[in-house]
Amino acid sequence: MYKILTNSILSNKMRMQILFLIAGIFFFGPLFAQQNYSPGYIIRINGDSLTGFINHRGWESNPTEIYFKEKISDQKQILKPVDIIRFSVGNEFYCSAIVKTEISSRDIQELQSNRAPELVTDTVFLQTVIGGDKCLYFYKRSKGNEQFYIKSDSGYELLVYKPYLTEVGNQESMAENLEYKVQLSKYLGIDPEIQSKVLTTTYNRSSLEKLFNLYYLKSNSKIIFQNKKQKISTEAGVLAGLSMASLKFTDGGRAFTTLAGTKFSQSTNLTAGIFFNIVLPGSQQRWSVYNELIYTSYQITGSYAESTNTENIIKITYTNFDFTYLKINNLLRFKFPISSKQLFLFANAGISNGIAISKNDPQKVVNTYYGTNEVTNLNAMESPRSYEQGLILGLGARFKNYSSEIRFEKGNGMASALLLGSATTRLSLLFGYRF
Repeated sequence: MYKILTNSILSNKMRMQILFLIAGIFFFGPLFAQQNYSPGYIIRINGDSLTGFINHRGWESNPTEIYFKEKISDQKQILKPVDIIRFSVGNEFYCSAIVKTEISSRDIQELQSNRAPELVTDTVFLQTVIGGDKCLYFYKRSKGNEQFYIKSDSGYELLVYKPYLTEVGNQESMAENLEYKVQLSKYLGIDPEIQSKVLTTTYNRSSLEKLFNLYYLKSNSKIIFQNKKQKISTEAGVLAGLSMASLKFTDGGRAFTTLAGTKFSQSTNLTAGIFFNIVLPGSQQRWSVYNELIYTSYQITGSYAESTNTENIIKITYTNFDFTYLKINNLLRFKFPISSKQLFLFANAGISNGIAISKNDPQKVVNTYYGTNEVTNLNAMESPRSYEQGLILGLGARFKNYSSEIRFEKGNGMASALLLGSATTRLSLLFGYRF
């Protein structure tokens, strides 16, 4: 029971450390994300077009202003929708527009009983979703609803959608103002297939894009531009390097003074493996879940000398740990560009789970009695644990398909006996190649 309780406490402690590590990456990651000047252009109110660099933050909602530099060394210019006609950066196009926006809540707990949209007029940056003779635009406030627009002769027209409450009998239920379907029916023409598609189109980006794609498929027009929403992508590759491991024991009850008192050497060994990186959409694909299958090992030796009350009796214990692990590492990674889109720095944190595929812990005890040696061979532990958990922190750089990383790992070792604690520490230099 005590053993179970001890392992539970260790597990909870490691969970807290993992949370702190991941929270640290989430805290510091956005700080790096604030500055990412990428090539782009703006068109001023007078029609002048300027190429330069725009701080591209991977906007989840439409920006209210942008930072622009003609040269990367220049001071930034803060530009709002009233200052420019349009801008483009990172395969995204935005145009300035005076539009009506619908501001009522779509939260079911806050729905109004009024069917009519609650509109305000604002000057904003609209994002172009599809450009051509029939255009679709997207707009979202930092705290607001997704809204879509079409362009007519009179300007940018809001596609109207609003959920609201209505009474049916003595009960309230939710209804929807689907005026956008009438607008789209008029806007996209009389083709029967398109008209049928309008009826089943819901008020979201994916559904509206499918409708517009059908229009361009059925008409003689061509799409000039289409903003493709980022999807999950994957990367795979191999890695290899050097790992320097150290080992330390703690004795919680004075039953393992020999192991706890032994000063162990460090072990430097080759390590190698494969990786599979799941790159998450949004935020310019800076976040990813990085997974590895690693082969690693160490050979650590140490000795502990004891003397008795009799000066001529000396006991020296020589201990060797020769372990080989197959590890699965799961990390949360954040990368950010440095000077170009081919050079990135990255930081990651996560956990390791290792299975010992080879375990050797020979121990030799040498007792010297008045110049005569008595040697006893045994094992350092009765049943060393095969499963090791650890925490990982790493910093590295990637250029094109090549990467290098310095990594720190703290594991809970192999001790399984009550009151005996073990800790492994690894410092690794890893080199990777992405296929």
